[in-house]
Amino acid sequence: MIYVFFNNFIDFNYMAPLLIFAKDKPEWNKRIKLVFFFHDLEKPERKIYFKEYGNDILSLEFVKSFDSIVPNTAKELALILGKLRGALISSTASAYRLVFTNKLLKRNIIFENKLKLVVFSNNEYFRECESISDLMVFSGPGDNVNLQDNFTCYGFPYWDAFFHQINYVSSLSNLNIDINKYNIIIPESNRDGELWYNKLGEFMDNYFSSENVYYIKARLKTSRNLKRFNDYFSKYIKHENIHLVYDPFFFTTVKLFKHSKEVIFFSPNSNIIRECMCCGLKATYHFNRDEYINSNRALRLKRTYLDYHKFPQQAFENNITMHSCNSEYFLEQVNDTV
Repeated sequence: MIYVFFNNFIDFNYMAPLLIFAKDKPEWNKRIKLVFFFHDLEKPERKIYFKEYGNDILSLEFVKSFDSIVPNTAKELALILGKLRGALISSTASAYRLVFTNKLLKRNIIFENKLKLVVFSNNEYFRECESISDLMVFSGPGDNVNLQDNFTCYGFPYWDAFFHQINYVSSLSNLNIDINKYNIIIPESNRDGELWYNKLGEFMDNYFSSENVYYIKARLKTSRNLKRFNDYFSKYIKHENIHLVYDPFFFTTVKLFKHSKEVIFFSPNSNIIRECMCCGLKATYHFNRDEYINSNRALRLKRTYLDYHKFPQQAFENNITMHSCNSEYFLEQVNDTV
């Protein structure tokens, strides 16, 4: 049996295309079960956005096609995991919290070597998860940081949503977008503090055009941060051609990219450059390379931006690969691990 573990939106958005692929295929549908834990593994008392959207997630048609396990406490989750046999799939971040952070959830107690752990890495906690994983999955060879070939494979089901599934996935979003306009996406970065906000303000003051429609793909916020964000840009976001998009679901991101022409970046701290690669969108950079020299993540992503600008096809193959656009390939790799 293959179990897919969801504890945040990274888990869900990256793996949901796998469910869309498998829902109508009996050879896979009967072998996959879903495990949702809507509470924070690290700090159970803290509310997280994933929990707030729990009912919306469980009501999705492609989710209801599978049997779901939804424990209410970490103790209940630990008891359930101890009884499972097969493979458990999740992100490196959730796997790290699952095994190392919560005292109830220790690999030697839960898994007892009877449940294989397959993790997909977006370069967060991948070193910590190296010792507990049976298979680590990367989007493309550019993400593999000298890990063993027999321990890794390439292919994120997430990218399937931008190719074989793009029409169906886009139809799931309620976002209204005029496909006849020159639509521009502006991804927010919450890693850069005031720097990103200042750059957005400068851009709107100097380069805004009423002929374009701008979609600020904002990070989810607490009510306090949302008020600050709205107050800071009140003179911009009241314009009919500027829209804030807070939807955390992957299908809204896909719809935005399907019907947009350009993405404007004010920071290299965004993996959304890879969505540009999938859809062949123009990527425009409004940041100084020297402003982000203190961030290793930013340095890596800056190289990705430059590669896409100069060698788009090579950048695509290095960061995504065609295996990433095929959920069936991913399932075959997991099946070999089991």
